[in-house]
Amino acid sequence: LNRNLFARLLVIAKSRQIDLKGLLSYSLGTYPLSLSTITGGLVKTAKSKLAEVLENESGNPEVNVCTFNNNALIVDAMAVIQSMKGNWKTFGEFADVLLNILDALSQKYNSERLDFVADRYPVVSIKTAERQRRAEKGIQKVHIFGKNQNVPKQWKKFLSCGKNKESLISFLCDHWRSCNSSQLCFISTMYVTAGERCYVLYPGDSPNGIVKSNEVSLLRSNHEEADTRLLLHANHAAATCDKVIINSPDTDVLILAIAMQHQIQKEIFFQTGTGNRCRCIPVAIISQYLGVDVSRCLPGFHAFTGNVNVIC
Repeated sequence: LNRNLFARLLVIAKSRQIDLKGLLSYSLGTYPLSLSTITGGLVKTAKSKLAEVLENESGNPEVNVCTFNNNALIVDAMAVIQSMKGNWKTFGEFADVLLNILDALSQKYNSERLDFVADRYPVVSIKTAERQRRAEKGIQKVHIFGKNQNVPKQWKKFLSCGKNKESLISFLCDHWRSCNSSQLCFISTMYVTAGERCYVLYPGDSPNGIVKSNEVSLLRSNHEEADTRLLLHANHAAATCDKVIINSPDTDVLILAIAMQHQIQKEIFFQTGTGNRCRCIPVAIISQYLGVDVSRCLPGFHAFTGNVNVIC
């Protein structure tokens, strides 16, 4: 508050018997400071802090999921793509390398089922402003027309465009649906999203034959972000698998998993981090620590505030 406004409030409080202390316990700004700056701009918060608080308060639980069997591995598609490093000459070569990485992950986590879940990038979106800010250095739109097409030299610039990402995901889905069954060494069933659709891929009758694929109507979704769609796939996988492992670096996904653990009948494990910080968090332990009511409220709390002190 500036000095003149405070002086006016003081005079009014004395003449009208207003509890000034009670009045100043509320926000007097034009915009709520939990959501915006004093000028109205969106508040940028460190979302990962909430994950740290939840882990610390529940005793930093970690498990080695590699010892479990009959697991389902749900993968955040763009997170895996963004983390890849290497030199690929063509999009076909990139798709094959990525499939090998996913197959290796499936073997590592004893997962016969693997879900490759991607975002959607509609033209009209609440995230348009943020995406434009991230791409302020310029974007490069590329139409992918075949597996022999050379990948752009400026790979990060290519991935800064939503249309390019949608085109890439669509290409990957089509390419994998035409690959040989021998390329799915450790994956028995693979679910791949492309736009609103989802396809299940599984080995054909012979190793040299083309994989078989069908559209899965139950996993068709118009969700824009993979965050919520990952939980849709987790719920679907829980019907046939003993454990569900979600691989993602996003705190939002952990919060949603905690909220949904009471509804999903199988244990959820959140695989995140890199290098020495790579860990697998048993979501059920955090959910039990918070209780059903707090767990269900957590996504709303996380969406409207960046304040992690309230939960301590």
